[in-house]
Amino acid sequence: MCTFLKEKVIRKEAFNKMSNYNCAVVFAPCFLRPKNYELADLMCSGKLVKVLLIIFTRFEEVFGKAVERMEVFRRSAEKAAKEGFEEMRASTESPPRMSC
Repeated sequence: MCTFLKEKVIRKEAFNKMSNYNCAVVFAPCFLRPKNYELADLMCSGKLVKVLLIIFTRFEEVFGKAVERMEVFRRSAEKAAKEGFEEMRASTESPPRMSC
């Protein structure tokens, strides 16, 4: 999810106004939420935003080579799915005829 936000949302900040900080404010409550909310959790929400802001601003340092590995895995999974789809489509183009 962080990769998607960094690559697809934050990168287009000039168009959508979603900077590192704005994305951190919006998504920190979702990403870093406690099991049961208490008043103290609301008081700490600014710190949670700072944590997510660090993740976004130092993205390459935090995730490093993991992002590259995920991208390679994603491409190979897409290729395998496409090849599987092509095989499935080829096998269903001429369905076997049933004899009576």
